[in-house]
Amino acid sequence: MKTRYFLFAFFLMGFLAQVVQVVLIRELAIVFRGTEFSLGVTFAVWFIFVALGSRVGGYIGDKLHAPQNLFTGPIPLISVALLPIALYIIRISRVFFAVPAGTDLPFYALLLIPLGALGPFCFMIGFSFVIGAKYIKDTPLL
Repeated sequence: MKTRYFLFAFFLMGFLAQVVQVVLIRELAIVFRGTEFSLGVTFAVWFIFVALGSRVGGYIGDKLHAPQNLFTGPIPLISVALLPIALYIIRISRVFFAVPAGTDLPFYALLLIPLGALGPFCFMIGFSFVIGAKYIKDTPLL
């Protein structure tokens, strides 16, 4: 893969990760009625899974001979597939946990929904960032 195409793909992935973050956090804020505690849990899950993905990406990235090949197939496909799944999990959560209208979600649901909806996507963001950074570090940019 040419370096400029890889840099474009890397930049695009980071930009789209930010857009998805805004969309998913807004969706969760709607489901959780925007309480401070729910936002704290949401951001905690986001940061923990990005960190886990970065850790795993760092370990796997050291073992790969051509990490840029992950950007041409598996990483974008998995990330694109996870977005509608995360939105679906968030939107059916009130029905799944049988929460009546106008009431707050129970504490366990407040933890499980961000884990299931955000966890896999955030893991892929952290994983892809480290893989991309390792490739950029080892490749002359011009």
